[in-house]
Amino acid sequence: MQAYSVFQRDGFDFSVISEGQGPDLVVIGSSTYYARAISKTLSQSFRLHFIDHRGFAPANRPVSEEDAALAVISDDLEWLRGQLGLQRFLILGHSGHGYMAIDYATRYPELVSGLVLVGLSPDLGATHQAMTEARFEAEAGAARKARFAQDIEQLGSMIEQDPDRKFAHICCALQARRWADPTYDESWLWEGLTLHTPLFDQLWGQVFATFDMATKAQAVACPTLLVMGTLDFSIAPIGSWDAVAERFKSLTIKELAQSGHTPMLEEPEAFNHVLTEWAQTATQPSQSR
Repeated sequence: MQAYSVFQRDGFDFSVISEGQGPDLVVIGSSTYYARAISKTLSQSFRLHFIDHRGFAPANRPVSEEDAALAVISDDLEWLRGQLGLQRFLILGHSGHGYMAIDYATRYPELVSGLVLVGLSPDLGATHQAMTEARFEAEAGAARKARFAQDIEQLGSMIEQDPDRKFAHICCALQARRWADPTYDESWLWEGLTLHTPLFDQLWGQVFATFDMATKAQAVACPTLLVMGTLDFSIAPIGSWDAVAERFKSLTIKELAQSGHTPMLEEPEAFNHVLTEWAQTATQPSQSR
């Protein structure tokens, strides 16, 4: 049975959707987006908790760049964990939300039994962005490139017409790079979501661009799973993790060949199998750190 709750904190209304049975698995991001993107089948293996961060939570006050600080977001998540009565749990962060999951895991290591990262570059700085562009140019097919050029040409007018949904417009304009099927229309995932543009600009433009993965990785005390899609041309390739992989105490990397940026939606059976199998072995009490 699905449970829906709203918690008020510091001028924001944080929605939480909980469903399923099994070990607790917290998914940080938009509760609505990830409840749509993650297969219901996973709720047969985990008690899923889809939790908003400030970028997606309705606010009754103006938002500011300070609301995008990782320390603030981790504090929110810790407060929400207390409201939900969760003890030790796994945490999943997809795309930029992976940096939030890492930050929380390093601040509250006693609470996190396992860290799951999906579709993530070590950071979004210039070096990894250059790697992203080089791979797209070298490996993407002509049809994918043509579709991307067509979609990105419309981005400016879309943002001008509806600036409050800038982040969603950017993601949709990148569909040829984000999905195994370059024509996939992801707009349904964004329907009805609150989007605070100043927070997303700060997070993706500054916070994630300067994220110190090497230092953070050494501070992660729990086992970590990284799932990447082979056909994800929106982030740096899987080889970008080579420089920091050994800094994790325990890192398992899995690549799904028919996925782009969102393997839990593109290859749900394969993704669920990888996550469930890893959780059953890597996060057993005898191996917890």
